[in-house]
Amino acid sequence: MSNTVMSASQWADILTRCGVASAEVSMWSPIFSEEIDDATFSLGMMAELPDFLGNILHESLMLARLEENLYYTRPERLMEVWPKRFPTLALARQYVRSPQKLADYVYGNRLGNINGDGWSYRGSGLIMATGRDNFMLIEQATGLPVVDNPDMLRDPHAALEVAIAWWEARVPDSAMGNRVRVRRAVNGGDIGLRDTTRLSNLAERVINEVVS
Repeated sequence: MSNTVMSASQWADILTRCGVASAEVSMWSPIFSEEIDDATFSLGMMAELPDFLGNILHESLMLARLEENLYYTRPERLMEVWPKRFPTLALARQYVRSPQKLADYVYGNRLGNINGDGWSYRGSGLIMATGRDNFMLIEQATGLPVVDNPDMLRDPHAALEVAIAWWEARVPDSAMGNRVRVRRAVNGGDIGLRDTTRLSNLAERVINEVVS
């Protein structure tokens, strides 16, 4: 591409046309402009940005969420999401409308967590990293002290920096442009594939139009 950096206004145009709400566009467009240029991705922006953008938009609910929503109002839903953790309705009822208590229960003593860690290391960032072990991997990859400061992943600048580092480390260059392979590298399966494919295809078209 001719430009190595896209301006905040170009990013605002891209995000708006991808369906991001105006409040998130205003907040995120200068951050994307600061953090991303043609050297950000190993294959360059045009090769990787559509897949990257499609997946982080999906994971973050169109940039509106940087942490996992653990506020549940129905015990039946808890049983659907964590069937092994909530085998009975009586147990599930104890955790509705109690996000911190829920996090410490469902994530406690696993993913590198110990008792009380579940809330600190709940799903966070643009890729919803979860658990102390994953926060430690992020710290090793980026140098950001997210283990001692887990709220960093809920900060937009750090969240984007982490998402880029994670993407470069985890999603192979050979997968770019193959929406199924990319989604499986990100998610481990095909959950969300229809939406990420739609968003990535849309992003590819919009980016090409904005930078042409």
